[in-house]
Parts: sequence; C-alpha cells; structure tokens
Amino acid sequence: MRAAIEGSLVTLGYAVWSFESAESALAASDDVLQGAQLLVSDVRLPGIDGVQLADRLTATVPGLRVLLVSGYLGEHEQQVERSRYALLTKPFTTEGLARRCVELLRRSET
Repeated sequence: MRAAIEGSLVTLGYAVWSFESAESALAASDDVLQGAQLLVSDVRLPGIDGVQLADRLTATVPGLRVLLVSGYLGEHEQQVERSRYALLTKPFTTEGLARRCVELLRRSET
C-alpha cells in the first residue's frame, strides 16, 4: 500500500519521502522532517500506530498536516476520532487521495 500511495503522490507532482516504518520516519534527519508539509500514514502500523506517529511528528514539525488512511480502524477508532487528523478510508482512488492532499495543504495557506 505504501508503494501505491507513494507512486500516486509522485505522479501528482509531489516530492515524497517514503519510510518503511514509523520508527524510520522518526529517525529521519531534521532537514527532511522540517521540509515536510504533509504526513500520509496508515493508522494501523507495526510498533507505534499512525496516530502516535502523527502526534510525535507534529510536535517537532510546525505546520505539518496529517492524513491518516485506513480500511479498518478496529481498536483505533476512538483514538482517530479524538485526534485532529484527517481520515481517508480505503479503498480510495488516486483522485480521492489527490483531493484530500490538496484540501489539507490549502488549509495552511489561509
């Protein structure tokens, strides 16, 4: 799924940094993280989940917007509902992904 989302975002013209795990994203250099405008993460990840990843990254990257994706929230449902992050449910189209990304990135411009 990560590769498909990455490919879609690159096709849409976005610069993308892709990480194989939440831990590798958290270990990324400050230069990479400070240049980030949008985090796209699955909710259900091994180790720390997508909401925890978003919480940690938004604490260190000012203005970072977050788009969580999930096909099944399960035990994460209340956690996602309490978060301030956008949610895109699977399955979704490239157009749906693009629409949500543009919407979130435009929020910072106003």
